[in-house]
Amino acid sequence: MYDPDVVFYEADCLPYGGAHKGLPAVKKAFDQLSATYSNIHAVFEEILAAGEIVIAYQTINATVKANGNKITWTVAELFRFRNGMVVELRAHYFAADIVARAIKGA
Repeated sequence: MYDPDVVFYEADCLPYGGAHKGLPAVKKAFDQLSATYSNIHAVFEEILAAGEIVIAYQTINATVKANGNKITWTVAELFRFRNGMVVELRAHYFAADIVARAIKGA
């Protein structure tokens, strides 16, 4: 589903944040997400599509593995498609700082 040159953007304030360019980097970022959280559960509230863009609006519940903090956040993830493959994945948080504080144990 992902183009070999896919770019995955996450909020810079998160330990897995930044621009992850290329399929190996995206896989590594997903591994970092898996290492950060347990009991992750996403509820997709709406999926919107127009042209080459799909937006998935969701509420995520998870536990931070390092400290046991339970956290709930909303995110709208943008997927940009080209030739049937995802070329861009971008997470848009309502408040990424809330997630960052939970990870840091605050």
